[in-house]
Amino acid sequence: MAPDGAPSRQPTSRARRDALITHLREAGGADVASLARAFGVSVETIRRDLRHLEAGGRVIRSHGRAVPAESAAFETDQGFRSRHLADEKERIAAAAAALLGDAETVFLDEGNQPLLVGRALPADRDLTIVTTSLPTAVELAAGLADGALGTDPGLIVSVVEQLAARCTGVLVLADLGSGIMSAEMALEMLDPALAERTRLSAAPFIEGLLGAYGAAGIGKDLQAVATEADGAAEAKRSQVTAF
Repeated sequence: MAPDGAPSRQPTSRARRDALITHLREAGGADVASLARAFGVSVETIRRDLRHLEAGGRVIRSHGRAVPAESAAFETDQGFRSRHLADEKERIAAAAAALLGDAETVFLDEGNQPLLVGRALPADRDLTIVTTSLPTAVELAAGLADGALGTDPGLIVSVVEQLAARCTGVLVLADLGSGIMSAEMALEMLDPALAERTRLSAAPFIEGLLGAYGAAGIGKDLQAVATEADGAAEAKRSQVTAF
């Protein structure tokens, strides 16, 4: 009851819609029926509110559910972004990959769409991929077949064989837990002659890569390059110990 004894009134449409946005952001999404129960209104009222919010770019409706649209203040999770409009995003990725031409280096930003572009790139091309996205780097370098975060020894072997065909030696950086075991297994699978030209380093990926790149760039041999990468791990431990 209101203070004057009159029956309580339902919130205005605008207030209810603002409350809907807050609820969706806190929950990450909800179905129409549960929203109707939560707000004490009919399913049709919720649908009308969601249509209004969708028209304003504040929510996204899909299969009886609604999630808040991304904004500077709120971002949907990776799982939703990978599923939402998946077919359309894959077509965009394929169209982008078709523009590759004779390029030898591809820069991929973070996010789901650049990852899809990476997946669409031709597997038989000798490309250098530069990315700030760890999931993209792992998947394109030696990710699992289903795109999950992980390493496949067979893929590591394939990459090492490709590199060895045009290099005097190959240094494998394994900075991701079980990735070290996968890399060790891959080295055991290599032809013995190729294994002799391959080294494994557990150095931090970025620091190890920079150290190895610098050493290789001035003509040091494989063992010296590996030693330089391994030294990056000690330097990082020293920095942490200093604190």
